[in-house]
Amino acid sequence: DDFTWDRNRMTLEIAKPIDLGKIEGTNITFTPSVKTAYHDNFYGAEGFAHITPKASISLSGNGNVSLEAYIAKQYGLVDGIEDKTHYGISVNINDVGGLVEKIGDFFGGD
Repeated sequence: DDFTWDRNRMTLEIAKPIDLGKIEGTNITFTPSVKTAYHDNFYGAEGFAHITPKASISLSGNGNVSLEAYIAKQYGLVDGIEDKTHYGISVNINDVGGLVEKIGDFFGGD
């Protein structure tokens, strides 16, 4: 039976952030990376499942919030893992409490 409880999946991602400088107090970072996964009976898959190169640009200002745009191309290496392109934008909040406090201060909160 391919679908047993001993499903294992290990991933490895290597990334190198490259600082592109600052524009009006906003840090700009380019990060190329590559990710792969090794499956050991993970939903019936065995071996290296994919290799996924990715590129992203990140903008961060005050240290609490950053914005990242990325694109990644997944190349499937086993049956069931398709070649596909992933892309998107993410917003990361590092200090939710501090951000809420600053928003409250901005709108006149105590």
